[in-house]
Amino acid sequence: MKRLETWWVISLILSVFGFLKELRPSEPYIFEFLTGEWRNITADVVTQQVYPVGTYSYLAQLIVVFLITDLCRYKPLIIVLALSGIVIWSMLLWTSGLVELKILEVFYGTFMATEVVYYSYIYAKVKNEYYEKVTSYARAAVLAGRFVSSVLAQLLISFKIMDYRQLNYITFAGTCVNVDHLSIPL
Repeated sequence: MKRLETWWVISLILSVFGFLKELRPSEPYIFEFLTGEWRNITADVVTQQVYPVGTYSYLAQLIVVFLITDLCRYKPLIIVLALSGIVIWSMLLWTSGLVELKILEVFYGTFMATEVVYYSYIYAKVKNEYYEKVTSYARAAVLAGRFVSSVLAQLLISFKIMDYRQLNYITFAGTCVNVDHLSIPL
């Protein structure tokens, strides 16, 4: 039996990671969740006090991530990406205060800023001749994750199978599976 080529294995692992990273059915309904009965925060507080923390946090952390990506050799930052996802959705599920929500937004900034490492890791580990293939596989996996996530969320909410809070459990589970997936050596 022929041994699998390294570029293909890396592509497969990163594609599974990308799919699970985007499996976030709660995200399209996060505003409804935050302003609903579970958090009881007004729409003005969410848009004027909570969301800006995530935006500015993302901006500041993106600069730091760009500067330290090559120094850290990618994988530690990919692990930070996965762990920050766990922190985000665990805080969404098991905290209720405004201060905790702002802290959560800092972690969301980390999650978004470290996404750039996922895409650049591909090019650090694969030979130039496979860039197009690996890029297309990774991008297809991310888009498939978004598609499945969106359709799943829409169906679960439309048919009243789950509410906005319960969607966070699916997102949390996908994020936890992704962290376990990182134990595979790259």
